[in-house]
Amino acid sequence: MAFKNICKRENLSAPSAVRFVGISLLMILAALLPVSLPPASAAGSTGYQAKMVTTVGKHSNQSELLVKGRKMKLKVLNGRTFSTMITDYDRKVLWMLAPIGRQYMEYDLSAMGRSVPQFFHPEVKINKKKIAKEMVGDRKAIKYAAEVTSPGSARVFDGFLWIAESLPDYPLKWQDPEYQLTVDWQDAKLVELDDSLFALPEGYLKVEPPKPGADVAGHQGQHRPESTAAEKKD
Repeated sequence: MAFKNICKRENLSAPSAVRFVGISLLMILAALLPVSLPPASAAGSTGYQAKMVTTVGKHSNQSELLVKGRKMKLKVLNGRTFSTMITDYDRKVLWMLAPIGRQYMEYDLSAMGRSVPQFFHPEVKINKKKIAKEMVGDRKAIKYAAEVTSPGSARVFDGFLWIAESLPDYPLKWQDPEYQLTVDWQDAKLVELDDSLFALPEGYLKVEPPKPGADVAGHQGQHRPESTAAEKKD
C-alpha cells in the first residue's frame, strides 16, 4: 500500500519528513525474533518495559521487552532454545542467548533482516501524517499514516503508526496492511532498569551461528561451543 494512497484515502496532504527516535521492531535473520528500541536520550537508570505482541496473518507470539538508552533485551515466550536477544547499538553487536544450555551466538548488527522497519535504530527516518486521535486499549493515542525508511535499506515501508499521548517517545502500535503484520506494545511503562540486565551473562559458552536457512530454534548442541576469553584463561 503506497503512502500517497494512504494519504489520499484519509484526505491528507503530503507529509513533511520527520525523524522519529523511538522503539522499533527488528527481524533477526529474516524471521527470527521481532524486536524494538527506546529514545537515545534516555538517561540514568530509567528504562522502558512492555509486552510485545507480534501478529502476522493469524499467527502471533509474545515477547518481554526491556529497553534502556541504546540497548534492548527481548525474551520470546514461545519455547525457542535461543529465546533471548540482547542488542547493543553502540557496540554494533547482538547476542542470541539460550538460558537453559547457557550458550550464546554473536552477530553483527548487519545480520538484522529487512522484513520490517527498524524503529529502534537511531538513524531511522519516518514521514508521518496525523490521521486522528483514537483509543488503543485503554490508552489515548494518535494515529499516523507513516512511511518508514530503515538505515542501510532502500526499501520503504508504508503503514499506520499509533503513539500513546502518555508515552510520546515510544510507539504503541504498528500495522502494515500489505503484509498483514501488526505489532502491539502492551502494558508499556517507564521503569528503573539496571545496566547488568543488558550485559552478556557470565559463564555462557559461545557457539557458532547456524548457516543461512538453518533453524536457530533447534540449534542447541549442534556445534562445539567455544569458551569465552575469561573461561579460556581458567
